[in-house]
Amino acid sequence: MTELEPARLWRRLVARLCDTACLAAAITLVALVIGAGAVGVGLWSASGESSSDFLGPDFVAGVYLLMALLGLALPSALTLWFLYECMLARRSGQTPGKRLLGLRVIPHGARDSGPVGMDRLAARWMTMQIPAAILFVTGWLAWLTGDRKQMLAALGWLLLVALPAVLSRSGRGVHDLAAGTVVVPMSGSPQRRRALGVRSSDRSARLPGTVERPTSERGAV
Repeated sequence: MTELEPARLWRRLVARLCDTACLAAAITLVALVIGAGAVGVGLWSASGESSSDFLGPDFVAGVYLLMALLGLALPSALTLWFLYECMLARRSGQTPGKRLLGLRVIPHGARDSGPVGMDRLAARWMTMQIPAAILFVTGWLAWLTGDRKQMLAALGWLLLVALPAVLSRSGRGVHDLAAGTVVVPMSGSPQRRRALGVRSSDRSARLPGTVERPTSERGAV
């Protein structure tokens, strides 16, 4: 038995896009709820006579919204991101996107698809996600002022992380190299059967070294 064959890049990309869509929907919903609550509290706070004499309700609501986004929405987004990428995959090595595409994360060099471990998943997530998240947030804030350099830096980091996966035969990006992981097809897929040396047409694979005796010899014994 050889090491499991790495997953094809196009399948990993589609799985990543599915995960990104799920995460974006969840984070957007949380941010909208937090933002709406902050604006409501800000307008209610500015409705008093003492507040309205100095600051307009729109200004107060904007301050509350900014504090809520930085103090609540951002930590909530990072927490959701961690739970999605690590907690959901701690046993199976699969996020919903990887499950949909028939992929899983395993320790590099493993000969089976056992649990990858929270430590490897956390290292994998931090290597790829946290720098990208920080750059994205700073880029989003800078975009409001018309400066998009940080957004380009975030895109450059993601390309740098993915570049080794394109150039190497193992298909491992920087996050996989840092965590000691590799993405492989699920058990039973044609790609894994080729890695194990079993033809898809062979429905009765025998153990290595097992020799089947002819019928005539078995009958003579």
